[in-house]
Amino acid sequence: MKYDLFDLRVLDAPRDSAFDSLAWLSTEVLSVPSTLLSVLDLPRGRQHVRAQVGLTCVAANEPDLPLRHSLAHRVCALNQVVAIDDTAQDPEAANSPVIVNSGGKAYIGAPVHGPDHRPLGALEAIAPKPREWTPVDQDKLAALASYASQTILLRASLETIKIMNRSQQ
Repeated sequence: MKYDLFDLRVLDAPRDSAFDSLAWLSTEVLSVPSTLLSVLDLPRGRQHVRAQVGLTCVAANEPDLPLRHSLAHRVCALNQVVAIDDTAQDPEAANSPVIVNSGGKAYIGAPVHGPDHRPLGALEAIAPKPREWTPVDQDKLAALASYASQTILLRASLETIKIMNRSQQ
């Protein structure tokens, strides 16, 4: 069964405690002040911030960012963890509004997958000074992103059950 981002309740949906908790846990696990869980809405050219901690540049009432400077877009395109130890050395990161406005100097992002196993967004962390992201850091973030993917998969399964139940009535 094919789901769109609205069916999965990851786009333009009310706040979600599971995703909010995951963003908070990511800050704790990686010892960073800022994290975000983003979903890419390619048809509308936006990065939708589903949950975040420590980013004053992303308002709760305006959670969309343009794709043109999206590091989550790079994470999804590569479908792997992207670690940038010094954002000043990476032209895309150096011009990212989220990085610039948060004062970020290091970035790491891991893909979040949909039920079809394709990347649909990223769990991202931002550090206030250059930082060497270790393989352990990368594994930690990948594991947390996997939790987000599993949450989305569970929701897709529940949606399938609802559809099947309606068709049997």
